[in-house]
Amino acid sequence: MKNGNGEPEIKVEPLEQAAPREEIRAELLEWLHSKGFAPAPDGLVYSRVTEVEGKPVKLVVDFKRTAKGARYGYRLNVEKDPPAWEHSPSLSDHPLLLEYKAFRDKLFEEKPAMTTQPAPQVQPYVVQPGQGVQQLLIPPDVQLALKFERMDESQIIAEIKKEVKERVLHEYFYSFEHQGRKVIGLSYAGVKSIIRRLGHIRIEDLKLEEKEYGWLAICKARDLARDLDAVGVAYQPKWFFPSKQVNPFAATIAASKAVRNAYRHFIPEKVIAETYRAWLEEKEKARGEQNGGD
Repeated sequence: MKNGNGEPEIKVEPLEQAAPREEIRAELLEWLHSKGFAPAPDGLVYSRVTEVEGKPVKLVVDFKRTAKGARYGYRLNVEKDPPAWEHSPSLSDHPLLLEYKAFRDKLFEEKPAMTTQPAPQVQPYVVQPGQGVQQLLIPPDVQLALKFERMDESQIIAEIKKEVKERVLHEYFYSFEHQGRKVIGLSYAGVKSIIRRLGHIRIEDLKLEEKEYGWLAICKARDLARDLDAVGVAYQPKWFFPSKQVNPFAATIAASKAVRNAYRHFIPEKVIAETYRAWLEEKEKARGEQNGGD
């Protein structure tokens, strides 16, 4: 089973009930972002692809069933064509997911009873996850680190908005229909432009393997500033569908998608949200000018 980009999808059993978005602690989302986890379009599933014993694995924190985030893991079965993500219960004890569990459990511990000397109040740090605004109580040293990160984000957003107004980024996003839903995502060009502005991401390894029916690409990238790595995986069929004509660029496309998927883990969600908002505004403006000229 492949998604709209021709890449292998994870097969996950449907979960019974989704946790309301406002119940998810923003501290958890900050932690996941700091470790290179990227959210799914619904904002309820966060994942990161990395390596175990040289093989790609996908680590998942899922908020659909519980606001505390359930831990899952998948291994990429490269023997299949196309490759498939297969559930691996042992990966729930991956060191990074255990680190998440320890952070989460400590966060949800009951607060000690108040003494006669109340604990000093920390100035709230305001973030904007999604459409809501939440206040976090974050230690001063963490606040400082986040402040610098937010400053970088603001500079990137300002530059991108300038380009949008100059109509350079008309292909920053893509959209398509999938199973009755409209899917919108950041394009390859959009990912590359933001990564260039971050300036501290590099490709460390890119493997390309020919399969019977397609090409499998695995890319490893590194964030030098945060000492963080991520893996991108992509599979591209050798033929166009449904025409079944040979795609002479299949290998190149697989490699480009793998690089994009690796890069994607390092892009702050706020940058994507603000870029998308500017992109929509420019599209509406262009549509208005076009209608006005008819």
